This record gives sequence, C-alpha cells and structure tokens, in this order.
Amino acid sequence: MRIAVFSDLHYSDHPNAGHPRRRGEIVPEILERVVDRLNGEFHPDLVICAGDLVDDPKRSDLLPEVVRHLKRLRAPFLAIPGNHDPLSEEFYCHVPRPPVVLDLDGIRFLPFTDDPERPGWNAARTPEEMDRMIRSASAFPGPSVSIQHVPLYRPGVGTARYHYEYAETILDAMRDSGVRLSISGHDHQGMRPVSDGRVTALAAPALCEEPFPFLLFELDRNGLLSDFRTIEGAAR
Repeated sequence: MRIAVFSDLHYSDHPNAGHPRRRGEIVPEILERVVDRLNGEFHPDLVICAGDLVDDPKRSDLLPEVVRHLKRLRAPFLAIPGNHDPLSEEFYCHVPRPPVVLDLDGIRFLPFTDDPERPGWNAARTPEEMDRMIRSASAFPGPSVSIQHVPLYRPGVGTARYHYEYAETILDAMRDSGVRLSISGHDHQGMRPVSDGRVTALAAPALCEEPFPFLLFELDRNGLLSDFRTIEGAAR
C-alpha cells in the first residue's frame, strides 16, 4: 500500500510576519501542485493530512478552500485537526470526518482527533482514547496505524521536540495491541522513521515551508515501512 502524508499547511489569507518561513498565504497554489503530482505521478492508495490545516483556529472559514483541493484527490483522504485548527467539533463542520477506524487493504488506520493539548505544544491521550486504541487494534487481525498531530516517539529517541505525556505507556500499549506505525506532523522540520523493533514512528515536515515537502512510502501487509521518500511537493 502506498501512502502520502502531508501536514502543517497553516493556511492564512496574509503572510505570517512572526514566522516568515510559513507560506500559508500561498497554500492553495501549493496544494494544487501537490494534488496534481499525487494524482498524476505517485498514485497513493491513501492520503493523510496530519493537522494544522489553517494557521488561526478562529479562521474556520478558510477550511473549505483546503477541502476543495483535497476533494480533487483520486485516492481517499483522511484529515485530523492540529493545535492551530479549530477544535474537532468545529473543524469537522467543514472537513469530512474520518471514520473511527478505516480498514484498507488489510491495514487498520486509527485517527485520533481529540487528544488534548499540553503546555509547550505537547499532547496527551485520554484513558478513553487509550482504551479505544487498544480495543480497535487488538480486535483486528492485521497491523494498525495510529494517526495524531503531535509526534509520538519514545523519550530520548530521534529528534522530537514535542512529545506526548506518558509516551512510553502509549507506545507499549501500541506494541502489545498490534499498532505498528505512528504517523504525526507538528514538528515542522519533520522526523525520519525511528523503530524500537515493534513500533515505527515518523513525522511529516511542514508543507507550508520550502521546499513544500510531503512524505511518500509503502506499507506491506505486516505494517512494515519501505521505500520511504520525502518529496519536494511544489518544487515544479
């Protein structure tokens, strides 16, 4: 299965003076080029948008323009909110809400849309969502994939600048229940895949920053990652 992941569009109707590298004001142009490349060149089986579709959570009125481009995709897409987006109740008034689980080609995808924010742009997972993750993954005969905005890495592993509270506990539960991959965004520099031998974690770089990159990779029937590439999405 071929999967494309992009994150952190930070769409805005004006340049961000505080963060000039964020080109949120040209996101429609970036998305148009990325969607054209995915449709015409890469042909993914699933496209994941890992949050921060807009730069200002008060600007939910900008979400329909992002969705207009996403709906041009010839593959199914799944979008989750980030910390810059409106809360999920408002977010999903404008964005198609993903199913609680998405089963595709022998792999189960588990989107987490309501993980609470913690100080320092970190995150947590509620006991209810932990239970959902364990039950959903354990009940599925194949591998599962967890999708959340904030990177979910083991402490001290990789280059993660942002974290989940009790990440070790979450990752141990993932390992024991059959979750094989953690997909995130949030950290604009992105993080290449890191594995502890059972669970692999990765984070997509920011699509709104040059060279406007997204990730493309293959997942086999065991949930193992291969052919991992970073594509300069709007470079041509």
